[in-house]
Amino acid sequence: VRSIPSMMTGLYASQIRYGSEYLYPGVREENELLPEVLTTNGYRTSASFGTEYFRPVHGFFQGIEEVVQLDSRGPRHVPTDRALEMLDRLSGSPQPWFLWVYYFNVHLPYLRDGRASRFGTEPMDAYDTEIGLADEQVGRLLQALEERRLREDTVVVLVSDHGEAFLEHNNQGHSFTLYEDEVRSVLMIDAPGVEPRRVSEPVLLLDVAPPLRNLLGLPAPQRVVGRSMVPLMPGEDTGRRVRTD
Repeated sequence: VRSIPSMMTGLYASQIRYGSEYLYPGVREENELLPEVLTTNGYRTSASFGTEYFRPVHGFFQGIEEVVQLDSRGPRHVPTDRALEMLDRLSGSPQPWFLWVYYFNVHLPYLRDGRASRFGTEPMDAYDTEIGLADEQVGRLLQALEERRLREDTVVVLVSDHGEAFLEHNNQGHSFTLYEDEVRSVLMIDAPGVEPRRVSEPVLLLDVAPPLRNLLGLPAPQRVVGRSMVPLMPGEDTGRRVRTD
């Protein structure tokens, strides 16, 4: 509820204007989220969510034309099924498009549908099983882009909004501490024309939106503190940069 609006605005959570709700603070309209920037610049936008967790959050989907939120207890393939339907509609239009697919299965409680763990009986074994199951669904999306000859013209971002603890500091899950196990996230960006490489420069979730705007040639709607990762992608910028904001 806090990290994703930061990711979508390029702002620290403390700079985002929220409502007064305690557990599900709504995102107020004066914030400009990435989908709003895209919509303003002629993009079509859709989202397929494998959870209804964000349904109570007002303003969370600002700028997205079509949103489907599904029961997280349902079959894992359904969010991808809905996303592929959206992809066909979006790619059939002459307009550029943005498709956001959110998988909730790598989240406590793991294997909530009773599926057996592939690795063992410990919580981390179930978590690793969920990662494998999510990977299969991401693979379906990438395969669909290949089959529709969209892969070379699409920026693909794989990102998580938090990490996970497994009793390293006497906590399990997330949102309890600021230890790296809970706050370190996954981030992979595949952009056309950029060769694969690992970047050691530390970045933040608020650094996700700026490079996407750069890659798409879109201006920032307002001053943001998030930094573009585009110079890091081809290895042009290899020095450590000090964040002073």
